[in-house]
Amino acid sequence: MVKLPDAFIEQTRLMMGEERFARYLAAFDEEPPVSIRVNPMRVRSEELGVPWCPLGIYLSSRPNFTFDPLLHAGCYYVQEAASMFIHHILTQQDILSPLTPNSSLLTLLDLCAAPGGKSTCAISALPEGSEPLVQDDRLPGFIIAGPDGKWHVATARTTGRDEVTVSCPEVTYPVAVRYGWADNPTCTLRTKSDLHVAPFRTDRW
Repeated sequence: MVKLPDAFIEQTRLMMGEERFARYLAAFDEEPPVSIRVNPMRVRSEELGVPWCPLGIYLSSRPNFTFDPLLHAGCYYVQEAASMFIHHILTQQDILSPLTPNSSLLTLLDLCAAPGGKSTCAISALPEGSEPLVQDDRLPGFIIAGPDGKWHVATARTTGRDEVTVSCPEVTYPVAVRYGWADNPTCTLRTKSDLHVAPFRTDRW
């Protein structure tokens, strides 16, 4: 049993009530469930079990995901079921209607996209034709150069479904960009199909 602070126990018991709080404490002694979220662009599955996200699946055991080619092919994303709740929120019209009284389309700003599981889950729930999801997170692995050919570490942010904005104060007029161009790069950029973006370069120097 995890040792929780007394003040947390007191406040949480008061907020949840005795019955729900007892279930909450009992959950610490249970085996945590394993869940994945399928990529609807690559997989069609009838084995769905997460009530608040139609793309979520509970697994009976935890496989070795590292060696599963379907994971690396972008067929699914390993995600805790609770973090899929964003899908339920974004599909509730009584929540969304006051936010968009003149349209059913949305523009979503994600302020905590790291590494991006909830972001891609949110994209799958946005109404068709909505504006791109904007993430206020920095993507590592980008460098840019100006006409002098000198490379500088760049600040990169996702500003649309298919768009990344790259900048650097030392490069006033960028002419080339590279991503993941290193021996052991940190690559977190994904496509809208939830696949890793391969390292690339725009220059031929």
